[in-house]
Amino acid sequence: MPKVMVGLVGCGFVAELHMYAYKRVYGIDADVMAVTARGDHVLEFAKKHKVRKTYRDFRDLLDDPEIDVIDICTPPALHASMIVDAVRAGKHVICEKPFAGYFGRAGDKIPIGRNVPKSLMYERVLEEMEKTCAAIEASGQLFMYAEDWIYTPAVTKAVEILNSTKDKLLFMKAEEAIRLCGVAVRGFGCERLVWTNITLAAGRYETADRLRQQLLWQPQHDIREKDRKRDCCEEDKVNRQRRHHGT
Repeated sequence: MPKVMVGLVGCGFVAELHMYAYKRVYGIDADVMAVTARGDHVLEFAKKHKVRKTYRDFRDLLDDPEIDVIDICTPPALHASMIVDAVRAGKHVICEKPFAGYFGRAGDKIPIGRNVPKSLMYERVLEEMEKTCAAIEASGQLFMYAEDWIYTPAVTKAVEILNSTKDKLLFMKAEEAIRLCGVAVRGFGCERLVWTNITLAAGRYETADRLRQQLLWQPQHDIREKDRKRDCCEEDKVNRQRRHHGT
């Protein structure tokens, strides 16, 4: 079985999810052998996940000759520059979403969201994305984006249309619907948004909000069984109410 040596950047919430994903990767032996972060928490993270090497400087991780892939789990403002640095160092890259964004530049009036025109933000983000993509292509390294939305049928169809028409995307709106315990939940930031499947490389991992620690390690068949029992209880309750009211 081929073996891939991974260097993880960051040791926060997203890094925990990626570590869980690597345990579920099949077909290759994905070995997270090093992690880098500035805070002392990196030592606890490495001990918890049995990661052999720890670094405090991203450059030191890039200089490690054993590492094949850099997995970026840092705050979004660092993603683009880290992607470029990693591919130029001869590393393949996995990067957590978002790929890019507008986080302000020198001279921007605060608050940025009110004082910097959206059209200017858009132009600057596109400029940064084009530079990042050019660096990836020039390096010959693989870039793997840890966001499954880009592989959904609606998005892939939109890309197909854009490629064939050579036009621009002016507006996009999306809604996420998740069913848990017999309840369909829609929207972002909802307290009951607790279960999302995301594809990372060849593995999958589940994320959760308030119930993450309780649900994360449960087999999916257990979750489905609980859903079925909850649905049955709800149905029995409705039937009892109908009988009570004579309907």
